[in-house]
Amino acid sequence: ARTVEAVASTGADVERLGFTERLPVAAADLRGLEGAPVLDSHRRMSVRDVLGVVEASRIEGGNLIVRIKFSRRAEVDPILDDIEDGALRGISLGYQVNAWKDERTAAGRVIRPATRWTPKEVSIVSVPADEGATMSAGVPTIWAMLLQHLEENNVKLPKLERVIVGGSAVPQSM
Repeated sequence: ARTVEAVASTGADVERLGFTERLPVAAADLRGLEGAPVLDSHRRMSVRDVLGVVEASRIEGGNLIVRIKFSRRAEVDPILDDIEDGALRGISLGYQVNAWKDERTAAGRVIRPATRWTPKEVSIVSVPADEGATMSAGVPTIWAMLLQHLEENNVKLPKLERVIVGGSAVPQSM
């Protein structure tokens, strides 16, 4: 099952030295993203830095969603375990900006929206620049317990859009 779905980008502004970078998800050219490498923290010096591959991508609800298939190599197992346990949730994109359109705020701050950009790789990172670029995974038992708690305590999770279930089949009741 070594496959997870993740939010790779929400298009959130990222503060850079001297300007604010903006990568609108709608301006992304996704044609080369399927088959792109999934890296450990943008490292690309060795084939050992490749954790997996992007199997699919789509734009949904203003977010860039990717489906990642992780390698079966033994050294990738602890990373996948941390993702499944929720200890590792950060995603970051390596990309090329094909065109910028500089703007200035009333206060003089430079905003640099990309009018066209191309994702080149997806990285699993400890701290993502886009705080909304995350994943959450767990076995069905964890999600069943969470659902039970939410129902019993009339609690809502309005920002939760997606969960990753692995390890065994999801019961029809979920």
